[in-house]
Amino acid sequence: MYGAGLGLTALRYLTPAIQQTMGLQWEEDDEMADSLAILDSDMTQAIQSGKEELARENGAGLNEARAVVKELRLRLSEASASVNAWGGEFPFERAESSLEYWKI
Repeated sequence: MYGAGLGLTALRYLTPAIQQTMGLQWEEDDEMADSLAILDSDMTQAIQSGKEELARENGAGLNEARAVVKELRLRLSEASASVNAWGGEFPFERAESSLEYWKI
């Protein structure tokens, strides 16, 4: 979706996947960690695509974008707290960083 310029739509579908990690644990080099790294990359790309989407549409959909970003920030915060509780490495650092610099 994000490759087709539908970053906000992609984020709506990717965000629930973050929530599914709550309470899970993984090792640094296992298959789950690899899958989460891919999810992190996909979210980072979708964030960039969402920024471009808003710019292309001259701000149309701004309220929708704010809602999507608010939900994503909430889920990332929850996931971070969940991972910190068991001492793991937060798998969504790139997405979190990209989101930090998205001021809408």
